[in-house]
Amino acid sequence: MAQYEAAASFGSAIVLAPDDATTHYLRGVCSIKLQQYDDAIADFSVALELERDYAAAYSQRGRLYSSLGSYAAGIADLDTALELDPADSEAYSSRVDALRASQDKEGTLELLVRYLVRFPPFFTQYPSKSTMP
Repeated sequence: MAQYEAAASFGSAIVLAPDDATTHYLRGVCSIKLQQYDDAIADFSVALELERDYAAAYSQRGRLYSSLGSYAAGIADLDTALELDPADSEAYSSRVDALRASQDKEGTLELLVRYLVRFPPFFTQYPSKSTMP
């Protein structure tokens, strides 16, 4: 119930400040919680139209695209997120997952090596990610 109230509040805030990228982004996050995925993608897209370098919006939209099976779109967004914020470990992890799900074994292996160099604890904390399908 709190997610519905939050989404409604962000909707009201967007009416008052339609050019605020953060409000669109936050409503998108609420929409994911409500399983309103098309609405979430739309809100992340508006946030990105308003603020082209919004790394978190690319990351969230990329994860959502990937979870919905749109791997190419998801990977493209996650790549952009990582260009904007190379320290975003969730974007790296999500990109590995998207590559694995898309059956791109060569791309997955290449990214796993880069990820291991950048975030060594990842493989000890999440060993299932270090195995190929």
